[in-house]
Amino acid sequence: MASLPALPTTVIGYHGTEASKIPSITKHGFRPSERSDSYLGYGCYFFDDLDYTMYWCPNIRHLKNKRIAYLQALITYGKVFDLTPENLQYLVRWKTALENRTDLQGFLGENNAKKITPAIAINSFCKYVEEKTGKAPDTIRTSRMTVINRKWLWDGERKFWTGGTGIAETIICVRPHAISTHIKNVTQI
Repeated sequence: MASLPALPTTVIGYHGTEASKIPSITKHGFRPSERSDSYLGYGCYFFDDLDYTMYWCPNIRHLKNKRIAYLQALITYGKVFDLTPENLQYLVRWKTALENRTDLQGFLGENNAKKITPAIAINSFCKYVEEKTGKAPDTIRTSRMTVINRKWLWDGERKFWTGGTGIAETIICVRPHAISTHIKNVTQI
């Protein structure tokens, strides 16, 4: 079986945000998302492709109908939690363990919810890794396929998608503790 290529130590990442926030970001740096339901947990999000960033950002709920600006930055991965399809099984196992083992409930923090979302599982896993190793992951990376330009059709009984183009995307989440050290050379594009 062929092995995957080694993960680079740095990558160019693209971030979309409200244009009005650019002066603050360039002066004070990025502020991490602290919503417990963010896709990869707490942190600052980047895509590895500018075209995809420009496609996706206008569709994000809090950016709809806003003037969007785009930033480019050099991201150092550091200690990375790589959620490739091969590694996703470990997150699924962790989520199952959280749901079934009371000794792990302390890692949920304020998210001691009945439903453990993937983001809650990621945040608690990072907390667990930090406690066990002394260092939490600096970044989280995942890839997924997204289908764009789909159309809804109705066959008289049900609604379904048809058509569209598949795009592979890589999402990078720089965790809050690593933002000031792992995001450099931020420029507006």
